[in-house]
Amino acid sequence: MNKSIKLATLIPVVCLSLLMTACTTTDNTAQNGHGAAGEHQMQAYHLGPITPQELLSRFQIFAINKKNDQSQISDLEVLDFANQLNNKKMVVVFGTWCHDSQREIPRLLNLLDKVNAQHSDIKYDIEFIAAAPYEKRDPALIKKYDLSAVPTIMLFDQDQEMGRVVENTPLSLAAAFVNMKL
Repeated sequence: MNKSIKLATLIPVVCLSLLMTACTTTDNTAQNGHGAAGEHQMQAYHLGPITPQELLSRFQIFAINKKNDQSQISDLEVLDFANQLNNKKMVVVFGTWCHDSQREIPRLLNLLDKVNAQHSDIKYDIEFIAAAPYEKRDPALIKKYDLSAVPTIMLFDQDQEMGRVVENTPLSLAAAFVNMKL
């Protein structure tokens, strides 16, 4: 009985000690920019235009998520999306620091790879713009694209916005754009 009482009092002390160590580690990594917590809070981010190649080479999380993307996109969805995209411009505003962007932009890049591979006759323009975290975001960029969150993926026909996906979609990106009744 005496051993169980000692063990019962020791467990909370050990748990509290581990928790305090974890918090200290998180605080240190956030300050010096190392470790998982620090990467999210203090990671250098890109501002302004960026090519997909530059994004994938400079920000490894995007390359890893692109490689690991398991999105199922049918050939019919790719064809429908390619038809919607044809002769249009896509503007993608995202944050290299943003977990939603780190998930959705690799999905978009895989979709565009499929469009380009299966429908090389499709012509479109695309612009990737990396934004700062919200508290530092450029007011002119917010106003120009009426941004509420990132990522925001917009499709334009000339200067007229045809539709957008903000943050994420329960559908595939292809289906989301096709179902917008552009």
